[in-house]
Amino acid sequence: MSFHCQICEREIKATTGVIAHHGYTRPGWGQQTRSCDGARELPYEVSRDAIKPAINGLRIFLGNQKSRLQEYLEAPEKITRRSAYFAPVVYGRPEGFDVEKTLAYGSFNPSTYAGTLVSIVYDLNKMIKEIDREIDRLQARYDNWVKAA
Repeated sequence: MSFHCQICEREIKATTGVIAHHGYTRPGWGQQTRSCDGARELPYEVSRDAIKPAINGLRIFLGNQKSRLQEYLEAPEKITRRSAYFAPVVYGRPEGFDVEKTLAYGSFNPSTYAGTLVSIVYDLNKMIKEIDREIDRLQARYDNWVKAA
């Protein structure tokens, strides 16, 4: 019989009764990312107990991202552009800066306050949508659970 992770739905070995570690990667800098939240939990065929905590964690994370978005929509005094390759750059808000006009225009040089703001707002909106979809997916998985015979 095959077993599936409660969280990511992947078919994973569970020879000890719990789902094996999975979902991690080894990025190029030599460290390992964390495992899927369903690792070391009972398989989905047996339990759905790991799903609710995962949903609750995502809801907290979603609230944090919405708060961050709101802070950026209020045009902070300074914005930091971060890069994996270069030192962080801090941009000060230009005098008379109009957030609504800037976001409506949408495309700016990324090496400016406006460009950095547009990029951050775009990324946060995208992340918020992805988190909403993941919460919906996990909630449906939780609601439709039936213990395997």
